[in-house]
Amino acid sequence: MNKKRIIHQDVYISVLLMILGVYLFYLTTKMMPEAARFPRMALGVFMILMVWTFVDGVRKSIAATNVQEKKDIRLLKWEQNKMPFALFVITVAYAIGLDFLGFFTATAIFIPVVMLFFRCRNIKLIAGVTIGTLLFVYLMFVVFLHAALP
Repeated sequence: MNKKRIIHQDVYISVLLMILGVYLFYLTTKMMPEAARFPRMALGVFMILMVWTFVDGVRKSIAATNVQEKKDIRLLKWEQNKMPFALFVITVAYAIGLDFLGFFTATAIFIPVVMLFFRCRNIKLIAGVTIGTLLFVYLMFVVFLHAALP
């Protein structure tokens, strides 16, 4: 009997995120040692969690390959993952917008777009959350901490 090998989506995702983690760790080598300490600790925890996710994904893959009925197995399918992918694209566009538009303009666009993406149609709520967030960030970082934002 020839079994079709099934690879669970956690395997793909954890491998991609481990590659990202290694790249981000490489970027910390260009930082001052004191400044790199926290990002390296956070990346260490991140990498441990990705290894855990990878091992769990391999277990799920083995179980899915050995099961006769595959109706309850979560595999990488467009219908299940189109919303997270769309939110990822919106977030990448925001990150790119930070360079071109600056923090406050990009954030003023990003917050309403995300709220509309999650089907929030209350204009007063969208305006309040956007203005409140920008005001809080401005007061906290620019006024009190004298930090320069991008």
